[in-house]
Amino acid sequence: MIDEIARNIDPRLNNVNGRVFYSGRAAFEGQGRVYVLGYNPGGAPDEHEGETISAHTRYVLDETPACWSAYCNDSWMGKAPGQKPLQRRVRHLLNALGLDPRETPSSNLIFKRSSNSSAFTTAEKKELAEACWPVHDAVLRLLAPSAIICLGHEAGDQVRRRVGATQKLDTFTERNGREWSSHAYKAPSGLLVFSLTHPGRADWTAAPSDPSPFVRDMLRQTA
Repeated sequence: MIDEIARNIDPRLNNVNGRVFYSGRAAFEGQGRVYVLGYNPGGAPDEHEGETISAHTRYVLDETPACWSAYCNDSWMGKAPGQKPLQRRVRHLLNALGLDPRETPSSNLIFKRSSNSSAFTTAEKKELAEACWPVHDAVLRLLAPSAIICLGHEAGDQVRRRVGATQKLDTFTERNGREWSSHAYKAPSGLLVFSLTHPGRADWTAAPSDPSPFVRDMLRQTA
């Protein structure tokens, strides 16, 4: 099924520095419970020279094991595989939900790499999101997940607008002086969209800032 999803990648993106898939074949077979979406691949493009969307897609489809996850198997910024804080925090969330990252479909709203989202203008963000959405639409159509878990509110806001998730169900607020919030929304189709604090900034492995119980409870209540 991942091959069919990959056919929806806009050819104009093939030579762009970035990536589409953060999990391999096993994650995109059958119907998935959740779909994990960040905003866009991080890191300076010149530090990932040669990692075009086309090249990385071929790598995932042809060279990685079926049970592969960027959150488990990739080495980011010189760290041992899976040991960057963001990787550990995403795994913590999925494990709390009873999910294996290697069997959970994962990607980003935008496939083009940048050091941070502010590197794109508002117009570029809109154009890139439009070019990338057919892939996400194919995932939703073929895998029919019950929820999309968005890493950060920038991804969450755009995703919920695209799927019509306007009904706010509940909010989790960190139990610390910072008090950042994560939210759950519902679309008319029944699809849930979680707009969570960004795991690159919020330590999900620390109980006061951990949205995992909130996400788990919301999935149970709406099952």
